Amino acid sequence: MNQNYNREANNVGVTLTAIGWLTYIIGLLGGIFGFIASPGVGFGVWISAFVSGTMFIGFGEVVNLLQDMVDLQTAQLKNQRDPNTVTKINFDDLPKL
Repeated sequence: MNQNYNREANNVGVTLTAIGWLTYIIGLLGGIFGFIASPGVGFGVWISAFVSGTMFIGFGEVVNLLQDMVDLQTAQLKNQRDPNTVTKINFDDLPKL
């Protein structure tokens, strides 16, 4: 993909990714303390933290990719509206009426 356009950071995507990583870290620590109490509780906390963190990171990546698409389309629209890049329409190829 050509990335000659300015990529703007999306706060929602960054926030969702950060929440995902925090979920991983807190889940790891919570799983360790839960494992001390009961192995089943520890594994349950680890699995739920892994699934939840992965979902948050995945949604954050989707938001970032959508922002990239919007930025690219905005750059393309700006190039189309530039009067220096407008081409003259050739009507010679049209059939005669």
